Amino acid sequence: MFVAGLLCVGIKESALVQSLVTFANVCVMLFVIIAGSVIGFRTGWVGYELSNGYFPFGINGMLGGAATVFFAYIGFDTVASTAEEVTNPQRDLPLGIGISLFICSGLYMLVSAVIVGIVPYYAMDPDTPISSAFADHGMHWAMYIVTAGAVAALSSTLMGSLLPQKIDI
Repeated sequence: MFVAGLLCVGIKESALVQSLVTFANVCVMLFVIIAGSVIGFRTGWVGYELSNGYFPFGINGMLGGAATVFFAYIGFDTVASTAEEVTNPQRDLPLGIGISLFICSGLYMLVSAVIVGIVPYYAMDPDTPISSAFADHGMHWAMYIVTAGAVAALSSTLMGSLLPQKIDI
């Protein structure tokens, strides 16, 4: 309800809040990468010891993982739907989509590499893999940072999904 009200206030105000929430998300992801790397170098990257071969879940596991990653990129339709707000859409829109894809892909790959490196894939909690990875290594306070980032990410996704919706008055 708060997010819908914010979007009704105006595009500039909601864009400012969206920028702040996105900045918070990037800070949490950088925290996960840096703190997880410290844990990984301290413990010797125990998650990369393969016990069942390289492809333990087979084709179904690979397709399930690919489907999960697909939903990570679902917010890019918002960029296309707000094209009328761009001053030079012929140049700025493809540039913005390309840069944001590059940044998001890089951050997602680094977070995945770090989390899988500090906790073996078979020992991860499927409900909260990132926060429980830190809890397993004694960093219980980091769970709160990761959880706050998850709530901010959900709010950002909700804003991005509601923004292009047509409102008939």
